[in-house]
Amino acid sequence: MPIFENVVASIEQADALDPVADRVSAGLDAVLKPPVRKVLSGAWLGHPVHPLLITAPIGAWVSATVLDVTRGNEVAARRLVGFGLVCATGAVATGASDWRGTVGRARRVGIVHMVFNSLALVLYTASWRARAGGRQHRGMVLALIGALLLSGGGYLGGHLTYVLGANVDVPGAVADDLAETLLVG
Repeated sequence: MPIFENVVASIEQADALDPVADRVSAGLDAVLKPPVRKVLSGAWLGHPVHPLLITAPIGAWVSATVLDVTRGNEVAARRLVGFGLVCATGAVATGASDWRGTVGRARRVGIVHMVFNSLALVLYTASWRARAGGRQHRGMVLALIGALLLSGGGYLGGHLTYVLGANVDVPGAVADDLAETLLVG
């Protein structure tokens, strides 16, 4: 859709994000030393870890939303939100580690992706606290807003990978096939 493409194009060109991204990256570099980055990157697995870890919190939170919308089990919805919060820690760590190596357009889109998902995480935390405090409706509303932000962050994450190719390494024969496809097609 053109509106999404225009928003993302604006983010890609927003060099005002660079100083913020540089400060965040410097902070991450102070914490994520090379051995830690190697583990978080998935070098030991031969595959990035972040895409694997994002499925658990997203699945838990979407499931909680289904229970909320269908007036399902409130206890199960609260537990799913909490489970998503626990699982999100790994997704945040691996995503931050992957992002710190980006530059230019990918770095800008990545910092906004990080902000959207961080805000979603704050809202899901508030949702869990509200639910635990017996304020189910408030928890539902906070989770729905969190889901909207998570969707925006997910869109940007997809753009990072599939359009900008951030942290994508196409090895050997696959690269040859891709080059041939691009040249022929």
